Amino acid sequence: MTPPPSPAVEGGAAAAAAGHGGRERHVLLFPLPYQGHINPMLRLAGVLRARGFAVTVFHTHFNAPDAARHPEHRFVAVPDGMSGARPPPVSVGDVVKHIRALNAACEAAFRDRLAAVLAEC
Repeated sequence: MTPPPSPAVEGGAAAAAAGHGGRERHVLLFPLPYQGHINPMLRLAGVLRARGFAVTVFHTHFNAPDAARHPEHRFVAVPDGMSGARPPPVSVGDVVKHIRALNAACEAAFRDRLAAVLAEC
């Protein structure tokens, strides 16, 4: 015997909102800007959306996902101050340096964008 579908799956966002005081459940995702992180995160976003969650994907300009391919999600660009400044990393050490530099460059802009999104909820 299979269990009955959950209300979030059966009724989508309306059922999810009804179960949470009328507010839609919302997930914020911020993948590293590498294909091995972006693609699985977008698949996760699709699963969460199917379960009734609203999904917002934060992304840097460096290797930004194509929002037109995922119109069901909201995309928020976070300026990284680094796009076009250097070629893509080629070694593991370069990747680590690049991630640290992205973190430092994005911190203030991410906080601002996050505060704006949370204020809308």
